[in-house]
Amino acid sequence: TDEEYAVKVMEKNFIKREKKVSFVMQEKNILSKLSHRNIVKLYFTFKDVESLYMVMDLCYGELLHYIVHRTNERNEKGINDIALSLKEAHFYIAEIVEGLEYLHKHHIVHRDLKPENILLDYNGHVKIADFGTALDETKDADCVIFCGTAQYVSPEVLEDRPANKGCDLWALGCIVFQVCLLFAKLFVLLELYYL
Repeated sequence: TDEEYAVKVMEKNFIKREKKVSFVMQEKNILSKLSHRNIVKLYFTFKDVESLYMVMDLCYGELLHYIVHRTNERNEKGINDIALSLKEAHFYIAEIVEGLEYLHKHHIVHRDLKPENILLDYNGHVKIADFGTALDETKDADCVIFCGTAQYVSPEVLEDRPANKGCDLWALGCIVFQVCLLFAKLFVLLELYYL
């Protein structure tokens, strides 16, 4: 068909050895019921003797992480004090919010939202990816397993309380801080001023 896809290849022995079977099944089950322009789409899965395969959207663009990191390198050279322009930040954050609204409406908590899991497609639109630690609240509402990335983990998770939609919103706030460094600094100063 000349269509191109990304294929996530997972070695069965590794999955079993690292006790990741439930995470792989959770990701497959969650992605198979989602369909939104800002969430990576799972088209189909298959397996062979050695590996499991997940066939998904191929995102030709960069990770949001690389865009922010590259801009921060410019900042270190004294070029400016923002990660992205306000227009770029609005665009990316708005698309992340749309994806999160869809997830939360369907009772899914991502639990590992970070710039490394924000892909950009060929047209530069956001695709939220990596649902390996996602939580389906309709099935696992009281799940207290610690997961996520340290810089984006919410206080309730650090206190061993169950993850909820607020965890994703905390991570979103961390992303906003990164993509709008100057503007985030201003908000923090305003908050301190009004305390």
